[in-house]
Amino acid sequence: MRLPVERFRTGIIFNPVLHRDGYPSVDVRAGPRYYAFVKPSDSERDYQDFASHYSRLTDGELLKLARESWDLSDAAWDALEDELDQRNLEVPEPELLPQASVPEIRNLVMLRRFRDIPEALLAKGRLEASGIECFLADEHMVRMDWLISNLLGGVKLMVDPEDFARASRILNETVSNFDEEPTDF
Repeated sequence: MRLPVERFRTGIIFNPVLHRDGYPSVDVRAGPRYYAFVKPSDSERDYQDFASHYSRLTDGELLKLARESWDLSDAAWDALEDELDQRNLEVPEPELLPQASVPEIRNLVMLRRFRDIPEALLAKGRLEASGIECFLADEHMVRMDWLISNLLGGVKLMVDPEDFARASRILNETVSNFDEEPTDF
């Protein structure tokens, strides 16, 4: 069974046909047959939906939307412009597209290697309690498959170069409070 030919959002003319399951699929006129489930574009209905929504917004909300318009479709932008014109509001200059921030690259040095995660977490906790920022490299890989710990060189405790000496001294200290037997009992 053939359905009427319609123009889809992509602008390519597809010839919709009913698939044997009863779901509509499309057949590209020129070229091989491709089955895809594509919804036809109804830009007039989209425009009406946007116009209805924009009519309920305040002036401030409309102006904010116009300033941040980089994600609007053509139908949404047309409806927004018309609503701004009806309210006698000027279309503001759109803001620039938000820029993604690039994470800071830091030169960390390896302080210690640990075969097992619990030991690495104890050392990390001790350094963080002393105010030294540190990170565990390859922690998640070892969590997923602990057998590859030796292959990766273990879990690595990484610190900033300026904190290396202090962190090493802290980890080399013995914890004297835990060596003694508790006398409170």
